[in-house]
Amino acid sequence: MPALQCGPNHTWEKSFKPAFVICRSHLHPPYNQNSSCKCHLPFTKVAKHHGEDVCVCWQLGSSDPIATINNHFNIYKIPPNLPLFSYLSIQGWHCLTKKKLLARCNSIWLPARITTIIGHSFCIGGTTKLLLTRVPPDVVKALGCWSFDAFLCYWCSLELLAPLHMENLPHSTLP
Repeated sequence: MPALQCGPNHTWEKSFKPAFVICRSHLHPPYNQNSSCKCHLPFTKVAKHHGEDVCVCWQLGSSDPIATINNHFNIYKIPPNLPLFSYLSIQGWHCLTKKKLLARCNSIWLPARITTIIGHSFCIGGTTKLLLTRVPPDVVKALGCWSFDAFLCYWCSLELLAPLHMENLPHSTLP
């Protein structure tokens, strides 16, 4: 695979664009007792190069991003200037790109006869999961950094979501 040299033991693929990649230094210290923290995204579709801060919230169970990030840092002592999702091989540091991540996931899912996916499926699945766990839609919108109601396009399983939000409405008497 073609690569770019970025200093000693730093090899990046041509698709690597430093101005768009989250570095370890973009991860802020925890702001609560559960170690939830903010992370600065250096570039977003809406804010462009101004970037945005997002919340990385502790989660109960195996999908906890805080535990995953801490484990990653325990395995790889990533310098602050390298991408947050870097890993070390005998050839040096590498950035885990979207292409590599999806190739790895799909190489596991295909033999298990699980539908392979493209990157946007993570957004759709994440949005649906949050909504199914009763996170209010306006909070889901804010967490996804959506400035418009485009996130409504990601709602799946409406037959499950509608009752969660509609069947428990408080009883009101009309005048």
